[in-house]
Amino acid sequence: MKPAVTEYALDGVIERLLLADWKVAALLLDAAALEAGFDRVTIARQVRHVGASGTADLVVRYWLGPACTAMLLVENKIDAGFTPDQPARYAISRDAQRSSVPAIATLLLAPDVYLAGSRLASGFDAAAPYERLLPLASGPDRELIATAIERAESPYEPVPVPEVMDFFIGYAELARSARRTWC
Repeated sequence: MKPAVTEYALDGVIERLLLADWKVAALLLDAAALEAGFDRVTIARQVRHVGASGTADLVVRYWLGPACTAMLLVENKIDAGFTPDQPARYAISRDAQRSSVPAIATLLLAPDVYLAGSRLASGFDAAAPYERLLPLASGPDRELIATAIERAESPYEPVPVPEVMDFFIGYAELARSARRTWC
């Protein structure tokens, strides 16, 4: 049986990959077209935006010695839609922090199929597909990424609940009957 996967669980996978393998950190930095030397990264999860409401899923800071050389504000999506103005809030937060770090960008991390179909992906400075992380992961983390990719490729299909369907069928009939009475 495949593991259940949530964006929160994927945040943990991404954090572990970033901390364990400098290639992952370099891959995301490259995806955002940022150039910065680094000897370590730090990751914070669910960080309040600066100057805007909401939170960034991950804030990745790149360090060279004691100096922060770059920052990525990462939005992680499997298949969920964006909340109102979500890409704009990331941009506001990025701009509010621009003077405190030499290089900063917003990054949307999601399956290829999500990135290809999202109208709002262009609101981020850059995007990176989960598929680029897959070869760098192993064990349960690799399985979670693969499951997330598979989930994004399968559209949500609700399971009808007879009681709910009966309610709406009855409501539609009531509305038709009321319309005939009032018209």
